Amino acid sequence: LLWSSMYGNTKAVTDAVMRGVAREGVPMEVFEVPLADHSYILASVFKNKGIIVGAPTYEVKMFPPMAQVLDSIARKRMTGRKAFHFGSFGWSGGAQKEFETVAEELKWELSESLEFRGAPSSEDLSKAEDLAAAFARAIRDAPLRERATPVPSGPTSEITHLPLRPLVPAWLQHRGVAWALDLIPNLVNLEKSQ
Repeated sequence: LLWSSMYGNTKAVTDAVMRGVAREGVPMEVFEVPLADHSYILASVFKNKGIIVGAPTYEVKMFPPMAQVLDSIARKRMTGRKAFHFGSFGWSGGAQKEFETVAEELKWELSESLEFRGAPSSEDLSKAEDLAAAFARAIRDAPLRERATPVPSGPTSEITHLPLRPLVPAWLQHRGVAWALDLIPNLVNLEKSQ
């Protein structure tokens, strides 16, 4: 899950998306863009078969820090993922169209997206949670042959998990949803092992 927000609107929906994914018991790594280093994001996208991008529209385009991350992913040719996009807009959309262009270039399979004007309504939050749960089920239930190439095993594979411990629990506690730690099995196991 890659997310960024300018005024807090997309951030509000990120909580609902996390609840939806956690409800299905699918492990996820969460990266706030631009705070997370691209190297951690690229390693995560490389080893996973799905990507969720939460980014608002800015000047009829995707929020620039997220567009830069997606450009890095495209340069690495990380093809064949399932993808879900959500985000807010003010006067007109644009981020979704830009996301679809990147997804088409990378041969990503798009699920239903969610764009909303301004602050999300309770219906938007409910729909975000349901769409995220459906996306998580599609990832969980996908045949093995559809999975992305895994990161090679060995000492270097541990590096891809470094951002989880400091970022996700602190972010969840800051957002007042620390209860979500109990719903994310791999994160909880990682926390207990360190």
